[in-house]
Amino acid sequence: MNFVLKLIKDTEIQFQFVILTLRKNNLDIRLIIRIDVLISREMTGSPKKLASKLAITERSVYNYIAFMKQELKAPISYDYNKLSYVYTEEWEFKFNNK
Repeated sequence: MNFVLKLIKDTEIQFQFVILTLRKNNLDIRLIIRIDVLISREMTGSPKKLASKLAITERSVYNYIAFMKQELKAPISYDYNKLSYVYTEEWEFKFNNK
């Protein structure tokens, strides 16, 4: 595979590594993209509501958020005033073909 996943924030991760990690943890990249969009718009709702929006379990929501924070280095936290996950600093998630 000649794809490279570029994460803006001084980080580049090989696409193959991410795919292997996703497979190992039974995670779907399409859900990560949807979660990213909802976090960017500050429209996730509670973990329970996010699970409902994505048709997954609440436990899976926690697993996806943990993966994004640990493996993708996404600066995510839950804002109790906004009742949504938010990015705590400027962060951009992009796919690029090379």
